[in-house]
Amino acid sequence: MNEEFTKKDQSIGIGKIIMIVDDEDYIREACQEILENYSYNVFVADSGKKALKIFDKEKDNIDLIILDLSMPEMDGFTCLNKFLKIKKNIKVIISSGFIENDKASQCLEAGAIGFIKKPYHFKEFLRMIKEII
Repeated sequence: MNEEFTKKDQSIGIGKIIMIVDDEDYIREACQEILENYSYNVFVADSGKKALKIFDKEKDNIDLIILDLSMPEMDGFTCLNKFLKIKKNIKVIISSGFIENDKASQCLEAGAIGFIKKPYHFKEFLRMIKEII
């Protein structure tokens, strides 16, 4: 797919809701800004616990979750399993800045739909999201 994403293509996310779950402020903020520039609606959570509260209320509206694997309190794998217990067909992309092959493989086997490595390259990031939802 050679599709380029530009400011002219700002309507790709209309009607779609994505939740970003990451404990790093700058990642949440950058993802939210990029996604909102392309008309996605975005929920953000800085922990698995907060994400689960949002998801419990918004599970029927959220189209995709981008979930960090390495977070304090509740790691991404545990959070993924809790999302899947609430809604077994929720689409989740896991992410990490570290090579965590075992954890990533476990998440994919458990039901995550994809993996994206940090730092994100925004064109790949948007392309993956567009293909999944």
